[in-house]
Amino acid sequence: MKVLIYEQWQGGHYYNYLEYLIPKVAELVDEVIVTTTKTAFETERFQKKFKEIQKLDNVRFHSTLKDEDPTLPIKDRFKLLSNLYNNIKEVNPDYVMVPSADCQSFANGILGLLKLGSSPFNIPIEVTLHNGYGPSKLTSRQKLKEFIYKLTYSNSTWNHMNFVNAHYFDHAKLHNRKWIKTANLIPDPVSKPALMTKNQARMMLGIPECGKYIGFLGHLDPRNNIPLLLKSFENTKLPDNYRLILAGSCPEELSLFINNTYSNLIKSKRLIFINRFLTDDEVLNGYQALDSCCIPRTDFPGLSSLALKSIASNRPLLVHNFGWAAYMTKKFNLGHVCNMNSVNSFSKALTDSFNYSPDTSFSQSREKFLRFHSVNNFAEHMVHKMVLHFNISYEDKRLLWEDLQP
Repeated sequence: MKVLIYEQWQGGHYYNYLEYLIPKVAELVDEVIVTTTKTAFETERFQKKFKEIQKLDNVRFHSTLKDEDPTLPIKDRFKLLSNLYNNIKEVNPDYVMVPSADCQSFANGILGLLKLGSSPFNIPIEVTLHNGYGPSKLTSRQKLKEFIYKLTYSNSTWNHMNFVNAHYFDHAKLHNRKWIKTANLIPDPVSKPALMTKNQARMMLGIPECGKYIGFLGHLDPRNNIPLLLKSFENTKLPDNYRLILAGSCPEELSLFINNTYSNLIKSKRLIFINRFLTDDEVLNGYQALDSCCIPRTDFPGLSSLALKSIASNRPLLVHNFGWAAYMTKKFNLGHVCNMNSVNSFSKALTDSFNYSPDTSFSQSREKFLRFHSVNNFAEHMVHKMVLHFNISYEDKRLLWEDLQP
Protein backbone atom coordinates (compact mmCIF):
# COMPACT_ATOMS: atom_id res chain seq x y z
CA MET A 1 0.00 0.00 0.00
CA LYS A 2 1.63 3.20 -1.20
CA VAL A 3 0.14 6.63 -0.41
CA LEU A 4 1.11 9.92 -2.05
CA ILE A 5 0.74 13.09 0.06
CA TYR A 6 1.05 16.09 -2.24
CA GLU A 7 1.63 19.68 -1.08
CA GLN A 8 2.34 22.48 -3.54
CA TRP A 9 2.52 25.28 -0.97
CA GLN A 10 4.72 26.03 2.00
CA GLY A 11 4.60 27.54 5.49
CA GLY A 12 1.72 28.13 7.91
CA HIS A 13 -1.06 25.58 8.06
CA TYR A 14 0.35 23.75 5.02
CA TYR A 15 3.28 22.55 7.16
CA ASN A 16 0.93 21.80 10.06
CA TYR A 17 -1.17 19.50 7.89
CA LEU A 18 1.91 17.56 6.81
CA GLU A 19 3.38 17.45 10.30
CA TYR A 20 0.27 15.84 11.79
CA LEU A 21 -0.79 13.76 8.79
CA ILE A 22 2.39 12.01 7.64
CA PRO A 23 3.12 10.02 10.85
CA LYS A 24 -0.51 8.87 11.07
CA VAL A 25 -0.55 7.61 7.49
CA ALA A 26 2.86 5.98 7.99
CA GLU A 27 1.43 3.94 10.87
CA LEU A 28 -1.15 2.38 8.58
CA VAL A 29 0.45 1.78 5.17
CA ASP A 30 3.65 0.33 3.74
CA GLU A 31 5.03 3.40 2.02
CA VAL A 32 4.39 7.17 2.10
CA ILE A 33 5.69 9.52 -0.59
CA VAL A 34 5.54 13.22 0.30
CA THR A 35 5.90 15.59 -2.64
CA THR A 36 6.78 19.25 -1.98
CA THR A 37 8.58 22.09 -3.70
CA LYS A 38 12.36 22.17 -3.79
CA THR A 39 12.27 25.63 -2.17
CA ALA A 40 10.20 24.40 0.76
CA PHE A 41 12.27 21.27 1.31
CA GLU A 42 15.55 23.19 1.46
CA THR A 43 14.44 25.78 4.02
CA GLU A 44 15.81 25.57 7.55
CA ARG A 45 12.27 25.79 8.88
CA PHE A 46 11.14 22.76 6.88
CA GLN A 47 14.17 20.67 7.81
CA LYS A 48 13.75 21.48 11.49
CA LYS A 49 10.02 20.78 11.52
CA PHE A 50 10.28 17.47 9.65
CA LYS A 51 13.59 16.23 11.03
CA GLU A 52 12.08 13.33 12.99
CA ILE A 53 9.54 12.47 10.29
CA GLN A 54 12.33 12.06 7.72
CA LYS A 55 13.78 9.32 9.95
CA LEU A 56 10.71 7.11 9.48
CA ASP A 57 11.68 4.04 7.44
CA ASN A 58 8.61 4.07 5.20
CA VAL A 59 8.50 7.83 4.43
CA ARG A 60 10.26 9.41 1.46
CA PHE A 61 10.24 13.07 0.41
CA HIS A 62 10.18 14.12 -3.25
CA SER A 63 11.23 17.76 -3.60
CA THR A 64 10.46 17.89 -7.31
CA LEU A 65 7.85 20.65 -7.55
CA LYS A 66 8.70 24.14 -8.78
CA ASP A 67 7.38 27.30 -7.16
CA GLU A 68 4.32 28.68 -8.91
CA ASP A 69 2.90 32.20 -9.18
CA PRO A 70 1.16 32.89 -5.83
CA THR A 71 -1.30 35.29 -7.52
CA LEU A 72 -2.73 32.19 -9.23
CA PRO A 73 -3.83 33.32 -12.70
CA ILE A 74 -6.30 30.92 -14.29
CA LYS A 75 -3.75 29.31 -16.61
CA ASP A 76 -1.53 28.49 -13.61
CA ARG A 77 -4.40 26.68 -11.87
CA PHE A 78 -4.55 24.23 -14.76
CA LYS A 79 -0.76 23.95 -14.55
CA LEU A 80 -1.07 23.08 -10.84
CA LEU A 81 -3.51 20.30 -11.71
CA SER A 82 -1.14 19.06 -14.40
CA ASN A 83 1.70 19.06 -11.84
CA LEU A 84 -0.39 16.85 -9.56
CA TYR A 85 -1.29 14.42 -12.35
CA ASN A 86 2.32 14.23 -13.50
CA ASN A 87 3.45 13.43 -9.99
CA ILE A 88 0.81 10.71 -9.63
CA LYS A 89 2.07 9.18 -12.88
CA GLU A 90 5.66 9.32 -11.62
CA VAL A 91 4.99 7.88 -8.15
CA ASN A 92 2.24 5.38 -9.12
CA PRO A 93 0.59 5.30 -5.67
CA ASP A 94 -2.46 3.35 -4.53
CA TYR A 95 -4.06 6.39 -2.90
CA VAL A 96 -3.54 10.16 -3.15
CA MET A 97 -4.07 12.85 -0.50
CA VAL A 98 -3.88 16.56 -1.32
CA PRO A 99 -4.23 18.52 1.96
CA SER A 100 -4.49 21.90 0.17
CA ALA A 101 -6.27 21.49 -3.15
CA ASP A 102 -8.26 24.69 -3.68
CA CYS A 103 -6.35 25.74 -6.79
CA GLN A 104 -6.29 22.30 -8.40
CA SER A 105 -10.02 21.96 -7.65
CA PHE A 106 -10.84 24.97 -9.80
CA ALA A 107 -9.20 23.34 -12.81
CA ASN A 108 -10.61 19.91 -11.96
CA GLY A 109 -14.15 21.29 -11.69
CA ILE A 110 -13.93 23.20 -14.97
CA LEU A 111 -12.70 20.10 -16.78
CA GLY A 112 -15.53 18.13 -15.19
CA LEU A 113 -18.04 20.76 -16.32
CA LEU A 114 -16.74 20.48 -19.89
CA LYS A 115 -17.11 16.68 -19.73
CA LEU A 116 -13.41 16.20 -20.32
CA GLY A 117 -13.28 13.25 -17.98
CA SER A 118 -12.08 12.51 -14.47
CA SER A 119 -8.47 12.12 -13.46
CA PRO A 120 -6.48 9.93 -15.87
CA PHE A 121 -5.85 7.36 -13.13
CA ASN A 122 -7.92 4.65 -11.55
CA ILE A 123 -6.70 5.79 -8.15
CA PRO A 124 -8.73 7.43 -5.34
CA ILE A 125 -7.82 11.10 -4.89
CA GLU A 126 -8.84 12.79 -1.64
CA VAL A 127 -8.58 16.58 -1.35
CA THR A 128 -9.00 19.17 1.40
CA LEU A 129 -10.65 22.50 0.56
CA HIS A 130 -10.93 25.88 2.28
CA ASN A 131 -12.86 28.20 -0.05
CA GLY A 132 -16.54 29.09 0.07
CA TYR A 133 -18.97 31.66 1.46
CA GLY A 134 -21.77 30.77 3.83
CA PRO A 135 -25.07 32.64 4.27
CA SER A 136 -23.54 36.13 4.34
CA LYS A 137 -24.34 39.39 2.60
CA LEU A 138 -21.93 39.40 -0.33
CA THR A 139 -20.50 42.00 -2.68
CA SER A 140 -20.79 41.47 -6.44
CA ARG A 141 -17.22 40.16 -6.55
CA GLN A 142 -17.89 37.76 -3.68
CA LYS A 143 -21.09 36.52 -5.36
CA LEU A 144 -19.10 35.75 -8.50
CA LYS A 145 -16.49 33.84 -6.50
CA GLU A 146 -19.19 31.89 -4.68
CA PHE A 147 -20.81 31.01 -8.02
CA ILE A 148 -17.46 29.66 -9.22
CA TYR A 149 -17.00 27.62 -6.03
CA LYS A 150 -20.42 26.02 -6.39
CA LEU A 151 -19.82 25.35 -10.08
CA THR A 152 -16.43 23.72 -9.62
CA TYR A 153 -17.36 21.70 -6.51
CA SER A 154 -20.52 20.42 -8.21
CA ASN A 155 -18.54 19.24 -11.25
CA SER A 156 -15.51 17.97 -9.37
CA THR A 157 -14.25 14.49 -10.20
CA TRP A 158 -12.35 14.02 -6.93
CA ASN A 159 -13.27 10.84 -5.06
CA HIS A 160 -13.50 12.56 -1.68
CA MET A 161 -13.64 16.22 -0.64
CA ASN A 162 -12.87 17.45 2.87
CA PHE A 163 -13.92 20.95 3.97
CA VAL A 164 -12.54 22.80 7.00
CA ASN A 165 -15.01 25.72 6.91
CA ALA A 166 -18.03 24.67 9.00
CA HIS A 167 -19.86 27.88 8.13
CA TYR A 168 -19.77 27.00 4.45
CA PHE A 169 -20.28 23.26 4.95
CA ASP A 170 -23.36 23.66 7.19
CA HIS A 171 -24.90 26.05 4.67
CA ALA A 172 -24.19 23.68 1.77
CA LYS A 173 -25.63 20.74 3.68
CA LEU A 174 -28.78 22.69 4.55
CA HIS A 175 -29.30 23.43 0.84
CA ASN A 176 -28.36 19.87 -0.22
CA ARG A 177 -25.64 20.92 -2.63
CA LYS A 178 -24.90 18.46 -5.42
CA TRP A 179 -21.43 17.66 -4.08
CA ILE A 180 -22.35 17.20 -0.41
CA LYS A 181 -22.63 13.39 -0.69
CA THR A 182 -18.92 13.08 -1.50
CA ALA A 183 -17.84 15.62 1.12
CA ASN A 184 -16.96 15.66 4.81
CA LEU A 185 -16.32 18.36 7.36
CA ILE A 186 -12.96 17.92 9.05
CA PRO A 187 -11.14 19.90 11.76
CA ASP A 188 -8.29 22.27 11.11
CA PRO A 189 -5.65 21.24 13.67
CA VAL A 190 -4.35 23.45 16.46
CA SER A 191 -1.77 22.19 18.94
CA LYS A 192 -1.81 22.97 22.63
CA PRO A 193 0.42 25.88 23.69
CA ALA A 194 3.07 25.46 26.35
CA LEU A 195 1.47 26.41 29.65
CA MET A 196 2.59 29.91 30.61
CA THR A 197 1.34 32.60 32.90
CA LYS A 198 0.40 35.90 31.33
CA ASN A 199 3.59 37.50 32.64
CA GLN A 200 5.78 34.65 31.39
CA ALA A 201 4.33 35.03 27.91
CA ARG A 202 4.91 38.79 28.05
CA MET A 203 8.50 38.24 29.10
CA MET A 204 8.95 35.87 26.14
CA LEU A 205 7.76 38.61 23.77
CA GLY A 206 9.78 41.27 25.58
CA ILE A 207 6.84 43.56 26.32
CA PRO A 208 5.78 45.44 29.48
CA GLU A 209 4.25 43.00 31.96
CA CYS A 210 1.72 45.35 33.55
CA GLY A 211 -1.63 46.42 32.17
CA LYS A 212 -4.04 44.82 29.71
CA TYR A 213 -3.46 43.83 26.10
CA ILE A 214 -5.55 43.21 23.04
CA GLY A 215 -3.81 42.51 19.80
CA PHE A 216 -2.85 40.55 16.75
CA LEU A 217 0.12 38.20 16.45
CA GLY A 218 1.02 36.87 13.02
CA HIS A 219 1.92 38.13 9.57
CA LEU A 220 0.77 41.76 9.29
CA ASP A 221 -0.22 41.48 5.66
CA PRO A 222 -2.67 43.71 3.75
CA ARG A 223 -5.49 41.18 4.18
CA ASN A 224 -5.65 42.25 7.80
CA ASN A 225 -7.02 45.78 8.09
CA ILE A 226 -4.37 47.03 10.51
CA PRO A 227 -4.97 50.76 9.75
CA LEU A 228 -8.65 50.36 10.68
CA LEU A 229 -7.70 48.59 13.91
CA LEU A 230 -5.25 51.36 14.82
CA LYS A 231 -7.75 54.13 14.07
CA SER A 232 -10.42 52.39 16.14
CA PHE A 233 -8.04 51.80 19.05
CA GLU A 234 -6.93 55.44 19.00
CA ASN A 235 -10.61 56.38 19.18
CA THR A 236 -11.13 54.51 22.47
CA LYS A 237 -11.16 56.30 25.83
CA LEU A 238 -9.10 53.83 27.80
CA PRO A 239 -6.38 54.18 30.46
CA ASP A 240 -2.76 54.30 29.30
CA ASN A 241 -2.03 50.77 30.54
CA TYR A 242 -4.67 49.32 28.18
CA ARG A 243 -2.46 48.44 25.22
CA LEU A 244 -2.68 47.27 21.63
CA ILE A 245 0.03 44.92 20.40
CA LEU A 246 0.86 44.19 16.76
CA ALA A 247 3.57 41.58 16.34
CA GLY A 248 4.83 39.80 13.24
CA SER A 249 6.58 40.41 9.95
CA CYS A 250 5.25 43.60 8.37
CA PRO A 251 5.52 45.00 4.82
CA GLU A 252 7.72 48.10 4.63
CA GLU A 253 4.92 50.41 3.51
CA LEU A 254 2.68 49.43 6.43
CA SER A 255 5.59 49.62 8.87
CA LEU A 256 6.34 53.20 7.79
CA PHE A 257 2.66 54.09 8.12
CA ILE A 258 2.46 52.71 11.66
CA ASN A 259 5.68 54.34 12.83
CA ASN A 260 4.83 57.73 11.31
CA THR A 261 1.09 58.00 11.90
CA TYR A 262 0.95 56.41 15.35
CA SER A 263 4.31 57.48 16.79
CA ASN A 264 2.49 59.08 19.74
CA LEU A 265 0.91 55.74 20.69
CA ILE A 266 4.27 53.99 20.35
CA LYS A 267 6.06 56.57 22.51
CA SER A 268 3.42 56.30 25.23
CA LYS A 269 3.65 52.48 25.00
CA ARG A 270 -0.07 52.21 24.35
CA LEU A 271 0.92 50.60 21.04
CA ILE A 272 3.51 47.83 21.09
CA PHE A 273 4.74 47.24 17.55
CA ILE A 274 7.09 44.27 17.01
CA ASN A 275 8.13 44.03 13.37
CA ARG A 276 9.85 40.67 12.94
CA PHE A 277 9.06 37.11 11.92
CA LEU A 278 7.42 35.12 14.70
CA THR A 279 7.84 31.36 14.81
CA ASP A 280 4.79 29.11 15.07
CA ASP A 281 5.56 28.56 18.76
CA GLU A 282 5.94 32.28 19.42
CA VAL A 283 2.54 32.98 17.91
CA LEU A 284 0.81 30.09 19.67
CA ASN A 285 2.40 30.79 23.06
CA GLY A 286 2.40 34.56 22.59
CA TYR A 287 -1.39 34.77 22.63
CA GLN A 288 -1.20 33.86 26.31
CA ALA A 289 0.32 37.31 26.86
CA LEU A 290 -2.94 38.96 25.78
CA ASP A 291 -6.27 39.50 27.43
CA SER A 292 -8.09 39.28 24.09
CA CYS A 293 -7.25 38.57 20.45
CA CYS A 294 -8.44 40.75 17.58
CA ILE A 295 -8.60 39.40 14.01
CA PRO A 296 -9.11 42.58 11.91
CA ARG A 297 -10.22 40.94 8.65
CA THR A 298 -13.45 42.30 7.24
CA ASP A 299 -13.91 40.31 4.03
CA PHE A 300 -12.48 36.87 4.74
CA PRO A 301 -15.04 34.02 4.81
CA GLY A 302 -12.73 31.16 5.71
CA LEU A 303 -11.28 29.51 8.77
CA SER A 304 -8.68 31.54 10.69
CA SER A 305 -5.75 29.57 12.10
CA LEU A 306 -4.86 32.58 14.26
CA ALA A 307 -8.32 32.53 15.82
CA LEU A 308 -7.75 28.85 16.61
CA LYS A 309 -4.43 29.68 18.27
CA SER A 310 -6.10 32.38 20.37
CA ILE A 311 -8.80 30.00 21.59
CA ALA A 312 -6.17 27.31 22.28
CA SER A 313 -4.44 29.89 24.50
CA ASN A 314 -7.72 30.45 26.39
CA ARG A 315 -8.16 33.97 25.06
CA PRO A 316 -11.46 35.37 23.76
CA LEU A 317 -11.83 36.68 20.24
CA LEU A 318 -12.89 39.96 18.69
CA VAL A 319 -13.89 39.44 15.04
CA HIS A 320 -15.82 41.10 12.23
CA ASN A 321 -19.42 40.03 11.74
CA PHE A 322 -18.69 37.92 8.65
CA GLY A 323 -17.78 34.38 7.66
CA TRP A 324 -16.38 31.50 9.68
CA ALA A 325 -14.93 33.64 12.48
CA ALA A 326 -18.26 35.30 13.33
CA TYR A 327 -20.15 32.01 12.93
CA MET A 328 -17.88 30.19 15.39
CA THR A 329 -17.62 33.06 17.85
CA LYS A 330 -21.41 33.28 18.12
CA LYS A 331 -22.03 29.51 18.06
CA PHE A 332 -19.53 28.67 20.77
CA ASN A 333 -19.58 31.92 22.79
CA LEU A 334 -15.91 32.57 22.05
CA GLY A 335 -15.84 36.35 22.44
CA HIS A 336 -17.16 39.42 20.66
CA VAL A 337 -18.48 40.10 17.15
CA CYS A 338 -18.80 43.62 15.78
CA ASN A 339 -19.02 45.67 12.59
CA MET A 340 -15.36 46.50 12.01
CA ASN A 341 -16.21 48.70 9.04
CA SER A 342 -17.53 51.27 11.52
CA VAL A 343 -14.86 52.96 13.64
CA ASN A 344 -17.37 53.72 16.40
CA SER A 345 -18.61 50.12 16.51
CA PHE A 346 -15.07 48.79 16.40
CA SER A 347 -13.90 51.16 19.18
CA LYS A 348 -16.77 50.13 21.44
CA ALA A 349 -16.04 46.45 20.84
CA LEU A 350 -12.35 46.98 21.67
CA THR A 351 -13.39 48.60 24.97
CA ASP A 352 -15.82 45.78 25.73
CA SER A 353 -13.15 43.18 24.94
CA PHE A 354 -10.77 44.67 27.48
CA ASN A 355 -13.48 44.47 30.12
CA TYR A 356 -14.66 40.95 29.20
CA SER A 357 -14.11 38.23 31.78
CA PRO A 358 -14.49 34.69 30.36
CA ASP A 359 -17.03 32.72 32.40
CA THR A 360 -17.96 29.06 32.80
CA SER A 361 -19.95 29.14 29.56
CA PHE A 362 -16.87 30.34 27.64
CA SER A 363 -14.72 27.58 29.18
CA GLN A 364 -17.19 24.79 28.38
CA SER A 365 -17.77 25.97 24.81
CA ARG A 366 -14.04 26.44 24.27
CA GLU A 367 -13.35 22.90 25.47
CA LYS A 368 -15.86 21.44 22.99
CA PHE A 369 -14.48 23.55 20.18
CA LEU A 370 -10.89 22.54 20.85
CA ARG A 371 -11.71 18.84 21.16
CA PHE A 372 -12.95 18.93 17.58
CA HIS A 373 -9.90 20.88 16.36
CA SER A 374 -7.34 18.77 18.20
CA VAL A 375 -4.33 17.40 16.34
CA ASN A 376 -5.44 13.82 17.00
CA ASN A 377 -8.97 14.43 15.73
CA PHE A 378 -7.58 16.02 12.56
CA ALA A 379 -5.41 12.97 11.90
CA GLU A 380 -8.30 10.58 12.57
CA HIS A 381 -10.55 12.41 10.11
CA MET A 382 -7.85 12.58 7.45
CA VAL A 383 -7.13 8.83 7.39
CA HIS A 384 -10.77 7.69 7.64
CA LYS A 385 -11.47 7.33 3.89
CA MET A 386 -8.06 5.80 3.27
CA VAL A 387 -8.66 3.19 5.97
CA LEU A 388 -11.99 2.26 4.37
CA HIS A 389 -10.41 2.06 0.91
CA PHE A 390 -7.66 -0.32 2.01
CA ASN A 391 -10.05 -2.24 4.30
CA ILE A 392 -7.69 -1.75 7.25
CA SER A 393 -8.93 -3.04 10.60
CA TYR A 394 -9.05 0.19 12.58
CA GLU A 395 -11.15 1.69 15.36
CA ASP A 396 -12.95 4.86 14.29
CA LYS A 397 -12.00 7.45 16.93
CA ARG A 398 -13.26 10.56 15.19
CA LEU A 399 -15.17 13.24 17.05
CA LEU A 400 -17.75 14.37 14.52
CA TRP A 401 -19.02 17.89 14.02
CA GLU A 402 -22.60 16.63 14.42
CA ASP A 403 -21.75 15.37 17.92
CA LEU A 404 -20.41 18.74 18.97
CA GLN A 405 -23.34 21.09 18.54
CA PRO A 406 -23.77 23.35 21.59
